[in-house]
Amino acid sequence: MTYRGFISVHVGPGPELKKARGELIKTGASLKMVSLENLHITLKFLGEVDPNADDDIEEIIRISLLNKSTLEVKLKGMGAFPSEKRINVIWIGVDSEGILENISGSINSSMESLGFKRGKPFQGHLTLARMRNARCKSLVQDIIKKYSAAEFQENKMVMVHLMKSTLTPQGPIYEVRRTIEIGTDQIV
Repeated sequence: MTYRGFISVHVGPGPELKKARGELIKTGASLKMVSLENLHITLKFLGEVDPNADDDIEEIIRISLLNKSTLEVKLKGMGAFPSEKRINVIWIGVDSEGILENISGSINSSMESLGFKRGKPFQGHLTLARMRNARCKSLVQDIIKKYSAAEFQENKMVMVHLMKSTLTPQGPIYEVRRTIEIGTDQIV
């Protein structure tokens, strides 16, 4: 049986990120917040994955991480997709000086050999919340403006994960299928 999968790096939230998240919650807007333990940066969304492909996916991730050391990722700025006027997703910006973009691009092109579609180019962001409707939208817009240039934190990324996502009415349930350490420079 297939599972819904993606490749990501986990982000542990710091105090400034928690503060901004709390301010969004206090607006009373109809937001579906990403739980703190589920915060991540997606490198590649896979869609339906045959569990028998896990070994091959892990190998592609390992190859994409060759010659990469642990990396610093800065979380800065807040924005919305598709725009601040029509908010569907509230995000925190990601700056890795191009390293995550390179890793994602390598994974994205290599996954085609396993039959996965080439995805959109990497647009580094951390999804903080999804907006269900326009209730209290102006309050949310004010918070987005307040934090549009904020520097939240730096994270040292040391692992990339192959994840399984099970969608439920209460929110997604994530399960780590594989963990690959950044900077190991080894293929098994």
